[in-house]
Amino acid sequence: LAQINGNLDNLLAEAKRRGAFLYAPQTNAGWASAVITDRVMTMVDQALAGHDVDADRLYATGLSMGGGGTWNLLNRYGTRFAAGIPICGVAPSSDFVPARLIDQAIAVFHARNDTVVSHVTSRNVINSILTAAQESLPTYPPVRSSSNFEFSSPALDLHYVEPATGGHGIWSAVYSTPPLYDWLFSHTLAVPEPSALIGALAGLSLIGFPRPLRRRRVPC
Repeated sequence: LAQINGNLDNLLAEAKRRGAFLYAPQTNAGWASAVITDRVMTMVDQALAGHDVDADRLYATGLSMGGGGTWNLLNRYGTRFAAGIPICGVAPSSDFVPARLIDQAIAVFHARNDTVVSHVTSRNVINSILTAAQESLPTYPPVRSSSNFEFSSPALDLHYVEPATGGHGIWSAVYSTPPLYDWLFSHTLAVPEPSALIGALAGLSLIGFPRPLRRRRVPC
């Protein structure tokens, strides 16, 4: 419970507000093992069978070790998830294939002054996906830059926000940003999704995505 108490308060509140189910699996062995992620999906399938859950609107998000777990879920079961939000995540597992995520909607957050998990970890994953898609890589700011950085691929629904400050614990601020949920909940596997661009970033508290050009309202 220590991992899901204050860490997920804002995420839980938004899930309740939007009438969504929230499943928060826990592990003390990391998310590298396919056995563990298979167990997660078994529980997701049980929820689909036992509750009124929209299978076309499953989303994955996690922080720190769970951020790496989010990468692994999107890599191994990408056809099951409509979008994902890795936050200050560790590196994905060795079976990670960047090309599998080219068509996936992903918003990544990682503070540049994170001393627990280097921001370079997220940059490397972003670069690997863009390289697989034969897209140009962004020009990142130097490590000592005081400027916040944001990037949206013009060809992919791939977004990266790198605040200059915030340290490792940026998830509370990220999960308290309503426009991010507008972006997330607008995605569904049922219809093609437009690429949403990141809005102007004036500070971590103002991180946001504008609404996509079209939305399809489906019960959660």
